[in-house]
Order: sequence, then C-alpha cells, then structure tokens
Amino acid sequence: AHENAVRVAELLGDARKNLMKANLTEAVQQASAALNYDPENSEARQLVDKLQQELGERQQQLEMQRILGEARNAMM
Repeated sequence: AHENAVRVAELLGDARKNLMKANLTEAVQQASAALNYDPENSEARQLVDKLQQELGERQQQLEMQRILGEARNAMM
C-alpha cells in the first residue's frame, strides 16, 4: 500500500510538471496511471478531468486554425 502511495505521488508530480510544460498527452497518461494505482484518489481524478478538458480545448483550437487556414487559402 505504501509503495502504491509513493508511486501515485510520483506520477502526479510528473503529470503536473508535464502540464506546466504543456505536454498534455504525457500528463494525461501519467495522471491516468496514478488513477489506475489508486482509483479512489480524488486528486488524480481531478487532474485527469482537468487535463482531458484542456486536451479537448486544444483540439478545438487546432481545428479552428485548420479551418481558418483553409479559408485563407481558398480566398487567394
């Protein structure tokens, strides 16, 4: 049990570092792994939820940029 708690803490720390670096994919993987070790960990659950929301927002921004780029090219 203690080993799992240590591993969860390490994974959450790594996930937060990746979040700060905008490495969202890696952060989600690490936070999800922490949640797998400890499904009852509310901190891990909140971080996974936050990261998934940010990933969704990033994908929407990238899609909007793609659409705007296509529109610009069509106008030329």
